[in-house]
Amino acid sequence: MGCLREREQAKASLQREGKLTYAELHATSNFSFLRGASHARELMATAETLGLSALGICDHNTLAGVVRPWSAARDQKLKVRPLTGCRLIFADETPDLLVYPKDREAYGRLTRLLTLGQRRSKKGECELYWRDYLDHAEGQLALVVPPDKLDEAFATDLARLSGDLGANLWLTASP
Repeated sequence: MGCLREREQAKASLQREGKLTYAELHATSNFSFLRGASHARELMATAETLGLSALGICDHNTLAGVVRPWSAARDQKLKVRPLTGCRLIFADETPDLLVYPKDREAYGRLTRLLTLGQRRSKKGECELYWRDYLDHAEGQLALVVPPDKLDEAFATDLARLSGDLGANLWLTASP
């Protein structure tokens, strides 16, 4: 118990000095039907309590939940920074991507991409293909979400995505 307390004290000290930061980049809100349950305000409040530097809410093929974290941060005067992102799920078996637009123009391209996917689908769905993303990828920071089991197929996909996106592609990690 003493060791745990010492670790927590050391962590708090590093956080106060600005030397230790953590950002959660893959949170899901209640806008991802049957995936997320918490409201953005709740997620932001929890992130603040945990001392996170930033929180990226990436709902599935939608940006519907991105305004609420910014409102919560402003209204509650939170230190945690909301990040605007989206989890893209592809119909052609391309691995999922978490995407974060780098600027306003990239945000516009992301909204056009999602509109394209929604227009070719029935209501409430979004059908995207890798080619669609490539046509809208400029200015996006993309993080590949690996499958539960890493295999040769994922290695091949990763090499293809890396070849297409270069330095704008990152690999996520989670427990």
